[in-house]
This record gives sequence, structure tokens and C-alpha cells, in this order.
Amino acid sequence: NNTILADTTEGTILFEVFGYNDCPMDIVTPNDPNECGAVVNWTPPTLNDCDNTGMEMTPSQKPGDFFPIGTTTLSYTAENGNGDRDTCEFTITVEDTEPPMVQCPSSITVTADLNGTITVNNIEPISATDNCSPPDPLIEYRIEGATNRTGLDDASGLFNEGTNTVTYIV
Repeated sequence: NNTILADTTEGTILFEVFGYNDCPMDIVTPNDPNECGAVVNWTPPTLNDCDNTGMEMTPSQKPGDFFPIGTTTLSYTAENGNGDRDTCEFTITVEDTEPPMVQCPSSITVTADLNGTITVNNIEPISATDNCSPPDPLIEYRIEGATNRTGLDDASGLFNEGTNTVTYIV
């Protein structure tokens, strides 16, 4: 986006090209491994200001800075001595593409009582982590097979005789 200015002072025609070249396109990038954001690089736009009267305001973020998950808008703005302005604006979007991790307890085999049921205790996940969630993320469980139920955190409880699969979801 360039402005061409003509000045006819004192019978001379002066032309000035003013504005930004090469404004970056919007950037979408995944998070850095184990981080809740990413270091992002771009080439800053070039300001055409033939008479060097322009004053440029640049964003506080620089190429190579860390950006959090989400969208950040960056603006480069310049104004020349004649009061003409130009703006280069683009967004940086960092997406959380890293799945949460859950460490499940080992499989167990137990013998049911005469009623065909058994109570199993302490079968909650060993740990659950996510690069962008609170220190103790919410853990949902789903039991399928001879017993069917859902809940939060600890899947301990009464199980029917047969094969039961416990799935933890973070």
C-alpha cells in the first residue's frame, strides 16, 4: 500500500512514494512441544519513505518472540511529515495441537464373588498432564464391557463379572 504524493511548490513537481511494502500474511502455527505457545518469526514490512520524514510505530512484539495460544494482532503504523499514514496489520495464531497425556494403571485381573460382581478400588490414573491446562486437568473415565458407566477421576467401584475396559479422557 503506497501513497504517491505530488508537491508543486516553487514550480517543481516532487513525487514521494510512502507506505509499507511486503506486509506479512496472517500466520497460523502449532504450539512448540511442551509449551503453551510458540516462538514465531516473520520478516517485518519495509517502509518506503523517500524523504525520510516518516515516524514509524512498531508493535512491542518482535520476530522470534514467544506468542501464547490464541490470536495476536500486530500493527505497524507510519506517518510522514505531510500527515499521510499507512498501516500494515496481520495476525499470528498459535494453535494447541499437542494432545494431553494420561498414564493409566496396569491391567488387573480379579475374581468375582458368588453374585458375579467385584469391588475394585484405587484404579485412578497415575498422572495426567497437558501443556496448556491447569496443573490438575479434569479426567473423565468411561467403562465399557460387562459394566458400563462414566464419571470423573477414579473409576473404582462395583464391576460385573466379565471383561471391562476403562478409558480415561483428559
